[in-house]
Amino acid sequence: GQSLKRIILAPILMGLVISALCFVVQNTLQLWAITRANDLIYYELPQKLSLESLPPNEMNTYGDWKVSFEGNDGGTLYGIDIVTEKDGKRFMYTAESATFQRKGTGNYLVLNHAMVIEETMFSRFDPLELLLPSLLPESTPKVSRYAMTLSELHRQDKQLNAQLNTPEKALAYARLIVIRREIAERYLTPLTTFLFSLFGCSAAIAFSKRGKSHIFAVTLGVIIAYYVLITLVPSSGLASLSEVMLRASIPTIFLMLVAFPLYFTCDRIKKIR
Repeated sequence: GQSLKRIILAPILMGLVISALCFVVQNTLQLWAITRANDLIYYELPQKLSLESLPPNEMNTYGDWKVSFEGNDGGTLYGIDIVTEKDGKRFMYTAESATFQRKGTGNYLVLNHAMVIEETMFSRFDPLELLLPSLLPESTPKVSRYAMTLSELHRQDKQLNAQLNTPEKALAYARLIVIRREIAERYLTPLTTFLFSLFGCSAAIAFSKRGKSHIFAVTLGVIIAYYVLITLVPSSGLASLSEVMLRASIPTIFLMLVAFPLYFTCDRIKKIR
């Protein structure tokens, strides 16, 4: 007699590791991925595609530049000429080829084998980086709640709560509901991951003699009950953060009440059967 609880301890511990990874991913990798996606969608691609889409062999206006190039091959511009003004002086940049590069918060055009002509003077550079003119509006897209850390979410909660007594209270009210639900999800989602692994392993042991169909029916019933609770418990309006956390915890508490007793009694259930 080896303890059945000891046999299923390894997959349960793996569920705990996955739960910890879920928390890390939500608060680090997810933030980086969303920030990078926003940067690509709202900044890099509009500028890159707008320059690449200009017709070749014509002098085109691009921001405060006059640009002409002979051809475009996979994001590389060939035979490019750029005319611009700075401090009342006109400059002309000419290069064999040019590629796009992102550095920090700026988009650059990297000129290869470039020549800079200023009136009667010229200089050669290889390579030469030029900051692309901004073609985007001053405003930036609103930061998604998914791109915030837990500390930033709590900070935003305090800021929006302070705005409830200002003329902007309507916007703050709606935003505060979303922020508080996100805070609750950040804390509870990793715990839910672990509880499902605990329940699944315990159910497999406890109901093994009744067959796979019985295990499937019990598991499906618990999952449906969990998602019904997720749908029903959230408040329809604005509630305090503590109330939001308490309501959001109800499905998780339900899983605890199912998973932990099943785990601690699976040995006894197995012996009786």
